[in-house]
Amino acid sequence: DGNYYLLAYDEKKKDMRTYRLDRMKEVGLTGIPREGEDVFAKLDMNTYCQRRFGMHSGTQRVVTVRFIPPLLDTAVERFGIKDAMYYKPDDRHYAVRANVQISDQFFGWLLGFGKRMKIIDPPEVVEQFKEYLDKVRGMYE
Repeated sequence: DGNYYLLAYDEKKKDMRTYRLDRMKEVGLTGIPREGEDVFAKLDMNTYCQRRFGMHSGTQRVVTVRFIPPLLDTAVERFGIKDAMYYKPDDRHYAVRANVQISDQFFGWLLGFGKRMKIIDPPEVVEQFKEYLDKVRGMYE
C-alpha cells in the first residue's frame, strides 16, 4: 500500500518486529553487530508476508476460510500455495486452510468481502471475529 517496512529482530524479546520506515526518526548506522542472524536465515519472506495483514502482528493461528469461486485468485494471492491447502467443501464454495496472524487488519480484510467470504474454523477465531464486528457496530449506535 505504498508503505515500506523494516523487519528486525528484537534481542530482548527474542522475536521478529515490523516497523514502518516512514514513521521512523533519526535512522542511522550504529556499527553494532546485529543479533538474530540465525532467525533471518530460517525466514521465508514470502510465507511471512502472506500470513500478516498490513504487516500488523497478532497471534498466529491456522484458520479455514470459505469463499465463493470468483475469489479463488484473491485467496491464492493472499495466502499463497506453499503453506495453504485449498479444497471444495461443497458445490458452491472453495475453502483455504492457512496460517495467518489474527488481527483487526485480518478481520477488516475479510469484512471487505461481505457475505462472499467466511471464517469457518477454528471456533475461537470465529468468536473473535464476532467480537470484532460487535465492537465496530457499537461505534455506530
